[in-house]
Amino acid sequence: MKTIKNTLCAFLAAAAAMACTPIAVDIFTTEPVAPQLTSHSDILLTPATMEESISFTWEKARNIEVASYSFYMENGDTEFSLSDGITGTAFTMNKSTFNDIIKDAFELEPNVSLSIIFYVVAIDKDGKQYKGNTVSVNVFSSDENVAPAEIVVAPEELVLNIDDPTSNIDVLIWTEARYGYNITPKYDVMLKVGDAEPYTLASNLTGTDGIATCTVTTDALNDAAVAAGATEGAKTDIDVFAISHVDDLDMPAISSDTATIAVTTYAATFPEKVYLPGNHQGWDPATAPTINVSSVVKGQYEGFADLQVAGGGNCEFKFCVKPSWGDDFAIDNISVKSETGGYVSVSGSGITGDNIAVPSGVYWIKMSKKFKTLQMVQITELDLIGAFCNWDTSKEITLSMDPNTHSFVSDASFTFAEEQTNSEYKVRFNKQWDWSLGICKSSTGAEYFGLGGDNAKMSQKAGKYNFTLDCNSNPVVPKFISLDMPASLVLAGDYSGHSWSGTDDVKIYLKDADNGIYKGYVTMMYTETPQTWGFKLVKNGTTWIGTSSSPGGLQHNLVDGGGENMKPANGHYYVQTDMINLTLNLTALTSVGIIGDFEGSGWGTDIAMAYDNASMTWSCDQTFAAGNQFKFRFNSDWGYNLGTGGDGENGLIHEGGNITVTEAGTYHIVLDMHNTPTFTMTK
Repeated sequence: MKTIKNTLCAFLAAAAAMACTPIAVDIFTTEPVAPQLTSHSDILLTPATMEESISFTWEKARNIEVASYSFYMENGDTEFSLSDGITGTAFTMNKSTFNDIIKDAFELEPNVSLSIIFYVVAIDKDGKQYKGNTVSVNVFSSDENVAPAEIVVAPEELVLNIDDPTSNIDVLIWTEARYGYNITPKYDVMLKVGDAEPYTLASNLTGTDGIATCTVTTDALNDAAVAAGATEGAKTDIDVFAISHVDDLDMPAISSDTATIAVTTYAATFPEKVYLPGNHQGWDPATAPTINVSSVVKGQYEGFADLQVAGGGNCEFKFCVKPSWGDDFAIDNISVKSETGGYVSVSGSGITGDNIAVPSGVYWIKMSKKFKTLQMVQITELDLIGAFCNWDTSKEITLSMDPNTHSFVSDASFTFAEEQTNSEYKVRFNKQWDWSLGICKSSTGAEYFGLGGDNAKMSQKAGKYNFTLDCNSNPVVPKFISLDMPASLVLAGDYSGHSWSGTDDVKIYLKDADNGIYKGYVTMMYTETPQTWGFKLVKNGTTWIGTSSSPGGLQHNLVDGGGENMKPANGHYYVQTDMINLTLNLTALTSVGIIGDFEGSGWGTDIAMAYDNASMTWSCDQTFAAGNQFKFRFNSDWGYNLGTGGDGENGLIHEGGNITVTEAGTYHIVLDMHNTPTFTMTK
């Protein structure tokens, strides 16, 4: 590109000199004078200038009765008429059209510069032609794109060493693509295994002096190769190629040729968790706090651990890969740094058999067993801050450790006055910006929430919220939990004759607004074999909530706005849903009865009800005195009961009020739970 730029500068300088050269014409002659073409600057035909026009002008022929003009160009032995029948003294053409014409007329290779001679011919009324002067113009013609010419270097075989994961490997070196004058492309390097989709090894690389190189660490290549489809711990032929693209211009991405590299990967397996036994808990691996391995970054363990020692002082600990001694290790070269604000940070690298010693406290820990590195920060305070409070440190939200749920939870609820659309936030330690949690990227580009990340983004409606940092998995999960709970949720499905209505199917009701607990009852019966039915929760008639657990189970982890259908077996169920922690539990109801102050019960004995398969209802006959009260009870357990308070005159809800009999007599009582529970009493 440098050579082209220098050539163009020379072209432009020559053009400037030419523009100042007078054309000698004898103005007093009576002889015919052919048209005199005005000098023209060099023409650059690049993708960025194709919508522009080129124009040539000339002095009209004299002493000739001109009928029209023709405009010509020539290069070497080839002559071409650009236009005939011109009546004025100018010619104009779009550069894109002109570029197409010269490529065809002169059979040009892509991206060439050439000198083209232009001239005008005057034609009189008798058809006689008068050729004017010639003007030579330098033209740079650019194709829209040219693929990278060739791969310069690609190793035939690579054997990746698990003991040297940080060493750099030149995976591919190639000549740069040429998209046109002064256009610099970027490159993505792709891996392809067999018929699998290409996998991105590196993105947005640039070249220097016409050569581009992709260099990655051994570990990054190992992870990417396996992700692309290579067999872990074995040799696999992998196709490698570069894709060039120009992001700020409307140009297609184009691929280089392909090199095939035989890559032998290593199998890097790590235990699901590590244990942290030490003097903070009696050096017992089985009861020690644990940190989970990442599902995104191989061999990386991250989370918090309580390393508080009774009476203070130093905590000494090690890592164990199982809940017993053996294969224990520690990170070497430990450095403990006192930070502004009265807390410490810890770093280390390498493996040792010695103990790690740090001041007593609760710590956030990030340890790579693969790279043998350690980062720790003592937690004296954890806070949520972001655009929602204008990053005002006096308004950040304090989070407290909840050891029962292994989470950090906001001390109090908070309100978003406005909708938060892609609003940025972070969780920071000890009111300091040097240590915080945000969005990180793995070597393969996967994003996760972890130590040292960039600002995270949320999109939440205006309303009241709690915040939970769930540390039961790795990566840890930040959750904004809406406290604006609707009065009921719908169990929408095709059970018991229902038809997936998000508004009219069975409802369960909010019983504990502060904790987002909903309770209710449902009969789920089907006639289909095999069973292909199911149900989901529906919130506010629009948000469908499914499970990420086994669909046929009784305990479910919910996905707000997604997930699979829940598919319990035929039966009658008590349903409890926690919309803050997003769980749903079903309890099978094996017996149904009424209990009350009427004779034969005395609030201590259930009168059994019989189930009718055809109507999917429960019924019994019972004699009451005026003023008697009763409720429906399941499994002879007061934890599962129905009383008044549901929708409609005879609607029922969990732990509702007592049902009062106003007129003495014997009644036929029917309980219907295949819809939102209701009952009828017929005397």
